[in-house]
Amino acid sequence: MLSILLIFIAIMIFVFKRSLTKLLLENFTLLKNSKNPNKEKFAKYIINTASLLLIFIGILYTFVLIVPSNQYAQFNKKLGGPSLKDGKIIATDGEMGPQAFIVREGFHLMPFVRIFYDVEFKKVINVPEGSLLTLTAKDGLPLGNNEYFAPDWYQSYLETIKKAQKPKWSKEEYEKKMLDAKFFLTHGGKKGPQVVVLKPGKYVLNSNLWDWKIASATVIPAGFVGVVTSRVGKIYKENKTNSSSTKISVPLVPKGYIGVWKDVLTPGNYYLNPNAYHITKVDMKAQVWKYKGGFKPRKVSIYIDSKGDIIQQKETTKELPILKEYASPAIAVKTKDKYTVYVELRMQIQPDPNYAAAIVAGIGSLDMVEDKVVTPAVRAVLRNLGQNYNAVDFVNKRSEIERLFRQKVVEKTIEAGVPAKEVFFGEIDLPPAVTLPEKIEELSKKMQKAYAQQKVTFDQLIQTNETKATADQQADLVKAKIKKEKAQYEADAKAMLGDGERRYLENIAKGQEAQKNVLGPDKTYSLQMWKATLNFLEKHPEVAKAIPTIYINKTGSNSSSSIEEGAAIFSLTQIKKSQDNLVKTPQNTKRKK
Repeated sequence: MLSILLIFIAIMIFVFKRSLTKLLLENFTLLKNSKNPNKEKFAKYIINTASLLLIFIGILYTFVLIVPSNQYAQFNKKLGGPSLKDGKIIATDGEMGPQAFIVREGFHLMPFVRIFYDVEFKKVINVPEGSLLTLTAKDGLPLGNNEYFAPDWYQSYLETIKKAQKPKWSKEEYEKKMLDAKFFLTHGGKKGPQVVVLKPGKYVLNSNLWDWKIASATVIPAGFVGVVTSRVGKIYKENKTNSSSTKISVPLVPKGYIGVWKDVLTPGNYYLNPNAYHITKVDMKAQVWKYKGGFKPRKVSIYIDSKGDIIQQKETTKELPILKEYASPAIAVKTKDKYTVYVELRMQIQPDPNYAAAIVAGIGSLDMVEDKVVTPAVRAVLRNLGQNYNAVDFVNKRSEIERLFRQKVVEKTIEAGVPAKEVFFGEIDLPPAVTLPEKIEELSKKMQKAYAQQKVTFDQLIQTNETKATADQQADLVKAKIKKEKAQYEADAKAMLGDGERRYLENIAKGQEAQKNVLGPDKTYSLQMWKATLNFLEKHPEVAKAIPTIYINKTGSNSSSSIEEGAAIFSLTQIKKSQDNLVKTPQNTKRKK
């Protein structure tokens, strides 16, 4: 359009050359004041030059195309060609309409490009890392029967050439060529969604042919596998089912066929068309499935009151919740003795990658395996076992029941494609009618044991106290023993002394008897009194010092006067007392000062 406008302006200038010359002479100051006789010719020269310059620029504009950086040009032909036929929308052979070719950035010489084409500039398409580009062709051959996506370009190319012929291009080269609209339309490209996707990078795509959309690449994280369900490819006619040890009988197909591929995707990044391939990520890590909650614990507490009576008291508890992380509520089991027992379970499973495709094809996902296969099997196995045991056996024979249950459940989980590694019972809730008698018996045993222990402790305490008391009184006991032995010794000594005294007195008596026979009774008595007095004075000399000097005059010849001589040694009081007590006969005494 610009080139035509410039040429039109140049023609108008040439047509109105005289008027423009006159206008230039009258209004251009330099020419108006000039006295040069050729100034009119000079004005015409200027007008002719401008006209020719506009014509040159207009023509040059139609020959040259400059495409800005990071852009490309695509074209729509409006002059000089036949119309498109047979429903085509992209011209590949000079027809009018959207053109298959494009021009990249830079300077390009294209005669009359602006006259015959409308030029449109587009930005280069950038596909970031971790993303892909899906394509839909607006033109091309129609899709075949049962085709929802155009088949893989390179695979179709290989099928069109003879088997003995060596491919002219590699896969990457061929896919790059297929992005060119003309090559695509002239080499069997099909209209509609393409199974091929473009990986991260920069692309120049003709929007006259392509619609595109950026999507995320498929990422299979560590510990997972990806099961591919393909909507494109050939139909697998053999239709064989999986040959794994599971009882999930489903048809699996090789890679490249429609259906669930038996080979899974290992961890990594995959550039697969999300519209053509559905990827199911299956967690291969060990998982714990819990069967808990969903029932009201039936507990009865008993205790002993101050009188020693056993008191029964019911505990009111809320129903245990079923958390989202639980696989299912606790399993209700009907026992042989017609009671209902609630059993909580903990089961660790780890899917095998070889079973992943069968799980997805036959059931859908691990969650569905858990809900539709494993959990019903767990309930059935435990309930069947419960019919052979009484309620109390779930406590008394827990290990036996748990072992039998584990064997059956492991078999069921292997058949489901999720082998169980560990299976354990959790809490077991028994009805009060079963637990109460045992609790009472247990409490009674505890009471007896406590009493026996208390008695032993009491006896030990008594023994300890007795030992301690004995130890504390040991000194007193020793003193008492010594005192006892001393008393016995003193008694024996006194007995011996008495015996000696007796013998002594007997001998004295015998001597006195002999004296009496010789001296007579009175003399013998006086002699004994003098001995006693002398013994006393020997033991108490202070008495002798206190006695005054006494002169005794003896009158008469009575022998009894000897008594008065001995008494004179004592004080007068002692003498008189001695006379009163010992002598009855009168005595005459004189004191000489």
